[in-house]
Amino acid sequence: MADPEELAPIIDTATPDATFLLKAATAQVRRACGWHVTPIIEQTLTVDGSGGRELRIPSGRILSIASVLNDGEDVTADVDSSEAGILKLPYCWTDKFGGVVIELEHGYAQWEAADLAGVVAAIASRSTMRTGIVAAQAVGGASVRYEIAPMLEQEHAIVQRYAVRSG
Repeated sequence: MADPEELAPIIDTATPDATFLLKAATAQVRRACGWHVTPIIEQTLTVDGSGGRELRIPSGRILSIASVLNDGEDVTADVDSSEAGILKLPYCWTDKFGGVVIELEHGYAQWEAADLAGVVAAIASRSTMRTGIVAAQAVGGASVRYEIAPMLEQEHAIVQRYAVRSG
């Protein structure tokens, strides 16, 4: 997703909370996807072992794997991976919580996920219209605070293209 500063001209920048709304919309989309999506980053993930031969990690696009530790043992050479975030071993993964540590490069370049940036901008823009759900209200100073606007059905369909699959 684009940086909030890049998307700011798309929404009502007269709204003092424009940057906050863009960051909140980005967080909402990333939560729905189950991973960061964009940009491409090098990251160390610590995940629970599956106890089986396959392990689903929170990534929807693995570009490269630098190392994999299974219960502290380097199994990098034995790992077969799919771009979609599934790692396989010819033997079983540990079943320990936090027992697998993966160093990898993953994600999409910003231009590859422009449709997702559009969803973020749309959510933030709707939120500046003050049409969201009232989260707080003060009577004395007549202050009302709205939560970030919810995702529309068509936006949710775009987000699901990038979401980590379960199972």
